[in-house]
Amino acid sequence: MRRRFKSIKNRIIFFFMGITIFQIVVMAIVTEVYLRPSMMELYSNHLERFTESALLQAVTEKNKMETYMVNIIGDPEIQNFLEQANQTEGKTKPVFKTELRNKILSYTDYDNIIQGIYLLDNQGRIYSNLGEGKMSDFLKSNPENTIRKDASAVWYGSDKDNQLTVYRIINNNTTDLTRKIGVVCMMIDKKEFMGRMEQFLMDENSSYRLYATKDELNLTQGEPEAENKIAVSCTEKMEGWVLTAEIEKAVAYKSVYTILKVIMAELVCLLLISIVLIVYLSGRITKPISDMKKAMKQIGEGGKRVKVPISGDDEIGQLGKTLNAMSSEIEELLEKVIRDEKERNYLELETMQYQINPHFLYNALDSIAMFARKNNDRQCAELAIALSDFFRISLSQGMEIIRLKDELAQVSAYLEIQSIRFPGQLSWNIELPSGLENVRVMKCIVQPAVENSVYHGLRDAGRKGRIIIRCKKQEEDLIIEVQDNGIGMLPNQLDALREKLQADSEKQEERQQGGYGLWNVHQRLRLMYGSKSGITVNSEWEEGTFVTLCLEGVLKEKEDTHEKSKISSGQEYCD
Repeated sequence: MRRRFKSIKNRIIFFFMGITIFQIVVMAIVTEVYLRPSMMELYSNHLERFTESALLQAVTEKNKMETYMVNIIGDPEIQNFLEQANQTEGKTKPVFKTELRNKILSYTDYDNIIQGIYLLDNQGRIYSNLGEGKMSDFLKSNPENTIRKDASAVWYGSDKDNQLTVYRIINNNTTDLTRKIGVVCMMIDKKEFMGRMEQFLMDENSSYRLYATKDELNLTQGEPEAENKIAVSCTEKMEGWVLTAEIEKAVAYKSVYTILKVIMAELVCLLLISIVLIVYLSGRITKPISDMKKAMKQIGEGGKRVKVPISGDDEIGQLGKTLNAMSSEIEELLEKVIRDEKERNYLELETMQYQINPHFLYNALDSIAMFARKNNDRQCAELAIALSDFFRISLSQGMEIIRLKDELAQVSAYLEIQSIRFPGQLSWNIELPSGLENVRVMKCIVQPAVENSVYHGLRDAGRKGRIIIRCKKQEEDLIIEVQDNGIGMLPNQLDALREKLQADSEKQEERQQGGYGLWNVHQRLRLMYGSKSGITVNSEWEEGTFVTLCLEGVLKEKEDTHEKSKISSGQEYCD
């Protein structure tokens, strides 16, 4: 985690994400703590208003029904009919005339909520346009009405009844207003009455209880006074009716929960959008810095022509321009160092060229002197000619790069000298494939290996020596092999020689022990052609030695500009 926070981009992302999440959490807490209770209180207020409207509708229906009853009570024909009926005693029941029956029936036509209207005289006889069954049952269920004195309307109704009943005493309205002459009862459709009230309730799934403190009315719908419900009670004081409405909290707060869910969904969307914007903007801010970091890493690894894209003229853009300028300066300095290094290596090569031990030259001169004193014959001439060729190629008119065939001609001249010195003890073979004759190589790189074979391999072998020189192509590299059948080297001698070849410098006392010529050639090849170039030595005791020279990339169609100038200005000496 610490490594992740080391990135500026990650720091920016986590910082702004933290701020955004904090704000969203605060908004969510405010919504839960303040908004939710406020919305619930608002819902309760709405429920109360709807309950008041429903109660008002119920009271309105009540007053309308009672107004119908007042009209019936004040009708002169109904007054006269009840007066005459009360004067008729016994079991003889007065005839309920058709005209009066139709008048009673006309009141039921005023409102379809009225199922029937019944008249009773003081002897309890029932007169109606319907049957007497429902009215008889009502009278049996409420016997207290026979002694009732109050002339106001009384409402009856319960959950087990299918209709509501309104009971009211009819007094004489002409001579004695307190004298009872009968009763009027109105049967009302309970379902229709409750339906007219329910349409004003807030929710059709609401539970409620409608009851009257002055009447025998007690109606319920659903399961009132249950748990997990919101209850609102409203009272019509003049009429004494009370309506208590209840609704489940899950239903009541459904809209509240929906609003809260929408708010939370908006907050989540806001969070996601904020994260995307933060990641995008942080990337735009930190990308130039990341590009500069990559460029600096490439410069540190030695990359060339490294440039940072400039996207603006702000502080980061100015920093990028400075980095590009620094990269250009570093590149120029590196190129100058490389040029200086090549020049230094070239001078070192020239210096090392003059350090090759010429003891073979002295031996050859001694041989010439000896033969000159003794014989003065053809061999002396051949030896002198071979020595002349050898020196001519070695000097090369000051040129350091010569053709491969000229290098091998120098080796051949050297071997001619040694064969005259050791007659009948030396033979050799040079293999130069067609196409490699004019390959340009450093001079004096093969002769030291051949000299090493003659003096350290063949001279003490006790048998006729043979040297084979092979040239071959290996991709873009030139391989030159020098093989002899001399005495070879012991493992410890071979290890010592290999270690000496890898040394950076050669001590003076080690030069006199042999192998300096190989070390010199090995270093020259590495300096000129690269670290993969050089000499490899393999040897078996009493079997011979195998020396391999590798010239890396010498077969490419590229040549050093400095060396080209020297070659073009020189004269090929083997023409």
